[in-house]
Amino acid sequence: MYQIIERHLIKKHRKNLQGARLLKNYQRIKDELAANPFSTGHHFEVLENRAPRPSLYSKRISQKNRVVYSVDKQKQTIVVYSAWGHYASGNQSLIHHRM
Repeated sequence: MYQIIERHLIKKHRKNLQGARLLKNYQRIKDELAANPFSTGHHFEVLENRAPRPSLYSKRISQKNRVVYSVDKQKQTIVVYSAWGHYASGNQSLIHHRM
């Protein structure tokens, strides 16, 4: 079982998800990530291979929103960078947001 760490920005994203009635979808994806972050459900996608930094992955919440995250296999942790918007909308600087 993986531990999930959400960046500070996710607090704002949760409010947006709740307003759009997508919070349950996000929770399901978090549960799926905790069990297996590489499962192919919810339109799993590898965003970029950033060696030596961790790769970024995404899973679709809705047509316009994705969960963007990285996985540390050794520490069994997942860092969620974004849960609102689409990575193509300028959210590529997600790794610079504070925890």
